[in-house]
Amino acid sequence: MKGTVVSPTTPRDEDGIYWGYTTRLASGISAIFEECPYGGGYDLKVGTRERGGVSIDDPKFCLRKKEATTKTSKKSKGRSGIEGDSNDDEHFNHLLIVFGGVAGIEDSVNADESMTLSGEDSKKMFD
Repeated sequence: MKGTVVSPTTPRDEDGIYWGYTTRLASGISAIFEECPYGGGYDLKVGTRERGGVSIDDPKFCLRKKEATTKTSKKSKGRSGIEGDSNDDEHFNHLLIVFGGVAGIEDSVNADESMTLSGEDSKKMFD
């Protein structure tokens, strides 16, 4: 199999498809949100951590915007095939996944002097 190296934006620009993701480094945890490249910000934010309260192995686990979970939605199946997922407001365009380091997201929050949130409450930053 042979291929050609192209810009990461070529598939989207030429064919209108996007199969990947974009990564970026941030100077601190607050910069992750403050330097968001999308005008409306991220509409779904996930933080990973060793001591997380929700597991992807849980059958009830799903990626849904926080504000959508409080809305009343029809109990029909939407595009995802999940019951109650017929509301387009539940879908997201810009997903942020923050991978906690060895010490966890909590230590990153505590180390960022511009954060008013404590590391213990860092889960409040995510949906």
